[in-house]
Amino acid sequence: MSASATAQGPAAHGTVVKAAFAMAMLADRALAQVKPADAVVAGRLFGANATLQTLFVQADDLIRQGVKADRGLAAVYLAALALGFPDDAQAAARRSPLHRIVTGREGGTEQPQAGLASRRAYDPPMGAVVGGFRPSARRWWVAVGGVAALFLLVSHLLWSTAVNDLQRDLRGARSAVEDMGQSWSY
Repeated sequence: MSASATAQGPAAHGTVVKAAFAMAMLADRALAQVKPADAVVAGRLFGANATLQTLFVQADDLIRQGVKADRGLAAVYLAALALGFPDDAQAAARRSPLHRIVTGREGGTEQPQAGLASRRAYDPPMGAVVGGFRPSARRWWVAVGGVAALFLLVSHLLWSTAVNDLQRDLRGARSAVEDMGQSWSY
């Protein structure tokens, strides 16, 4: 890659070298998780300057360039930071501005829109029928209230039916006791 880029000029060669550096750092990060002894790709290719901080400095240079930055190189850096360093705070701080460069939005000066990864992230899939049904809490509260009211109605009817025979027997016993001339209450 480096030899073919040299023929295209120093700018193309520099871009290819920076992309290769980002990919080497990603390879080292992946190898460090599997076989730490083999995580020397960037060191062999780029010498003692192959540090994570160098990767961050180069990403910062791209971010400073804004809309003038090379989108392809920004995509390589974005992929390397997202894949190799998902939990790193310094990498996370650079991913959003790099994403704005890759997507062509305002050169990295605007704030991210509520974590929206892409403008098309919430578009429905191809061929999907878009409906107007959106769940709301009000519907759930109405459903819970309806279930509670139905429960009370059914339990009242069951209780009335079960107690009706007992009340009839008690009325009969009371009238029999009162017919004998005795008081029903103590």
